[in-house]
Amino acid sequence: MSRGIDPLRIVSALSGNWDNTVTSIQSILELIKTKSKGDVPSEALLFCDRTEKRKIEEKVTLGELKEVIERMGLEVEIAEVPTLNDILEDGVFPYHPRDGDIINTRPGSGLYPALMMNSVAGSLQQNESIVFYLAEVSPKGASMTWSMKTWPALLVSISPSAAATRETLLC
Repeated sequence: MSRGIDPLRIVSALSGNWDNTVTSIQSILELIKTKSKGDVPSEALLFCDRTEKRKIEEKVTLGELKEVIERMGLEVEIAEVPTLNDILEDGVFPYHPRDGDIINTRPGSGLYPALMMNSVAGSLQQNESIVFYLAEVSPKGASMTWSMKTWPALLVSISPSAAATRETLLC
């Protein structure tokens, strides 16, 4: 049984190409404002390793980047994570999913969306179910596929047949 949960928090990888991340967050917000009767997200959680952080800080400070996103009406948390090699070696990715999270799978996100989805699946050990969204931006950024997913705790493996609503929109 699907629970109606509004999208509450945008979760994304933050890369050296930080303006791509900002543009995709803006596109997600615009989509929600035009297509949803519910509330728009109020938070953004951005994951960044120290290598990408250095690339970003060559162009803009993290404080300035946060201000750009905060002007969109979002409370921003930038979480520094270990490098992907360290994450894969240790098996720990510090994402704790919540109902209503929007996982931004924009091009250039690397393995982060897969790590986020693994965290969502792992959260089912403590939760009865979880409702989340996928925002899949096309490689050229011309369209976005928006999906709402509900995964019950009985779901043993990630399955595309999990309860889903899918809509492709041109941005």
